[in-house]
Amino acid sequence: LSHTDNEWVRPGVLVGMQLDDKDNWQVGILRRLSRIDHDRTYAGLQILTAMPVAVTMHCEEQDRVRSLTVTEFGSWGGTDSPDLRMAIYLPHKIEGCNVNTLIMRAADYGAGRIYQVKAHDKVFSVSLGRVLETGVDWIWVAVNVLRAGA
Repeated sequence: LSHTDNEWVRPGVLVGMQLDDKDNWQVGILRRLSRIDHDRTYAGLQILTAMPVAVTMHCEEQDRVRSLTVTEFGSWGGTDSPDLRMAIYLPHKIEGCNVNTLIMRAADYGAGRIYQVKAHDKVFSVSLGRVLETGVDWIWVAVNVLRAGA
């Protein structure tokens, strides 16, 4: 990393990376920065998963409170629903057990909140559980699957 071009980089930043064009994207957290010399900095990353899944989330309880338009035109000419939120699903191991987790915007988090999560044409109702870590604008949380839909 060039120090002068990357002053936004600091420990705790969420990072997405692809090592090769044929590789899957990986999600990690920047853990360490060490300045080697004036122009170079060493960055230590913790890779959270090599198989992240982008998901959309919808919370009926939260969205009833807001009176937003149903659709907006997206930048590519399609429509976007302002009620949908994006997150990253990460399968993770905690103390040897497989756990379902989401990395989401901190503004979308609410203890015990129930979301409908959609990934690969499958829908799941999940409740937000234990917070695993927080960043400046993101939160990593364990989720409990309440039921799976179509």
